[in-house]
Amino acid sequence: QQIADLNEQVRNSSIVGDNPNDLMDKRDALISQLSQYTGVETVDRGYYIDVKVDGNYLVYGTTSNEIEAYTNSANNNFTDLRWKATGVNITLDSGELYATMNARDTVIPKYISGMDTMASELIKNVNSLQANGMGLTGYSSLTSDNMVNDPTNALNASGLAFTPVDGSFTINVTDSTGATVPTVINVTAGTDTLNSLATAIDAVPNLSASVVNNKLVIDAASGYTFSFSGDTSNTLVGLGLNTFFSGSTAADIAVNSVIAGDTNKIAAAQSMAPGDNTNALAIAALTTQSITALGNKSIADYYNGQIGTLGSESERASKDSELYQSVALSLQNQKEAISGVSLDEEMVNLQKFQRAFEGAAKYITTVDEMIQTVIGLKGPSSVI
Repeated sequence: QQIADLNEQVRNSSIVGDNPNDLMDKRDALISQLSQYTGVETVDRGYYIDVKVDGNYLVYGTTSNEIEAYTNSANNNFTDLRWKATGVNITLDSGELYATMNARDTVIPKYISGMDTMASELIKNVNSLQANGMGLTGYSSLTSDNMVNDPTNALNASGLAFTPVDGSFTINVTDSTGATVPTVINVTAGTDTLNSLATAIDAVPNLSASVVNNKLVIDAASGYTFSFSGDTSNTLVGLGLNTFFSGSTAADIAVNSVIAGDTNKIAAAQSMAPGDNTNALAIAALTTQSITALGNKSIADYYNGQIGTLGSESERASKDSELYQSVALSLQNQKEAISGVSLDEEMVNLQKFQRAFEGAAKYITTVDEMIQTVIGLKGPSSVI
């Protein structure tokens, strides 16, 4: 709006014959300031300097078109920019606003996606081993961490972060004497639902199962405990039963509340044999084990790669910034050499004018002294 106002002032001043240089300098300064936020294109139309952004006029003569910020529901409810009059989004390609929005929409999501992938694989792989192992103590009651969107939907269409597949898992029921009875639960992921899974588990002697708030709840009869093993269906991981981690991304990964409350539930063993730590060793081996979803890299290598890429891109951005600042400074100096004021040159001119004035003053003083001397040579008249 200020640029549009100055366009009008420049025009009015020029029409009446005044020199609007000061107004034009102010207008140039505002355009320069605007260009820091977003790349602009200027069009010189005599009195007027029009300004374009994204191919449309931000300033046209004495009129300005407003840009507004709004919450874009189509872009993660982020704040985006659009033309207020038409509601059309603005696509930027340079300036501070572009850099900020590009970081938000492209750079940061890339690293979030990378960390989410790594966290997801860590959760899935650790939980797969945990779900098939045994801790020092079994469960008397257990509620799944993850809920389905509808207990009547097929398990592979229930909105679980880790989708069940066709397979089976084993529930081991142990009495007070230590005697254990295993029961295999078969899973057909495309037809079985959470309700049918609860029914199958409920049929296991000394166990009861139900669905509460779209979660599976399993309880053992008094004097009994249960554990799991042999899950080839991904059901335990998907539902969050006998798992080490909860969540599915880097944003919500956490130690399962059951494990956090009782470390005896950490499944370090794959059997009831005393001293069995085979599951703990298998979990530890994930550090160096290649994982297909991570580009055949281990979790440690993938993480180091993410950090290394971030560091190199940050360094390159820093060097690019220094380079472009040098280019901008060079262009600014060239501009000032043509349209700007050189303080050194003005100081030389000032000294030149000062010396000229001093010389002129000295000349006038000398002439005045000579006149006074001539006048003084004519003494009083004498009669002979």
